[in-house]
Amino acid sequence: MTATIFTHPPDYAQAALAGRALRSCGVKVVLAIDAADPVPEVEGCRVARTTFRRLGNLNGKACVEGILATIQENADGDPYQMKVDSDTLVMGLGWLEGRIEPAVGMHHRIPPHDRFMFGAAYALRTDLLDDYRAAAAMLPESDHYSEDVEIGKLLPGIHAYENLAADCPFAAYSWKSARTIEDWKRYEILIFQRFQGRNRRDIRETMQLFV
Repeated sequence: MTATIFTHPPDYAQAALAGRALRSCGVKVVLAIDAADPVPEVEGCRVARTTFRRLGNLNGKACVEGILATIQENADGDPYQMKVDSDTLVMGLGWLEGRIEPAVGMHHRIPPHDRFMFGAAYALRTDLLDDYRAAAAMLPESDHYSEDVEIGKLLPGIHAYENLAADCPFAAYSWKSARTIEDWKRYEILIFQRFQGRNRRDIRETMQLFV
């Protein structure tokens, strides 16, 4: 399996930690950077240069199409390929065992958000990537699509874990559903998005406690 991390220079250090966690699970890692950005020096990760407009936090039709194209161009023969954020640690792959749906991710339902497939980490069926790209090409032109929301809607029948449910393998520090390092180690996917004023250095130092 290959995981693609779409990153940029301020997040390279976090992406290195995310890549380390993925490699510990036997996952190959691709860092997808903008063609104008410097190449990161990250051990064990391949670098892919992209030219599509990212519009900040991966928004717009061109970005949706570019993400799917990049994932497919770097895909291997495994049933699923992953997209992972720089500030997310994938510590295990049990969440994909036995799954056959077009996509596997998490339904993020914490007001004011209601994202059917949250972008921190999700997996797409390798044999359906052509179908995903064809569906994305049919989207009306817009710069306002969020990549995770739109990719989660492109094909029917995806599996989305409900966040905060007892069987959800995803956890985030901001949800406060666990309080100790040992509690957090029960989860397979740890999300360290910026919240409550925490900066990138704080997040990186917290991620280092796990990898």
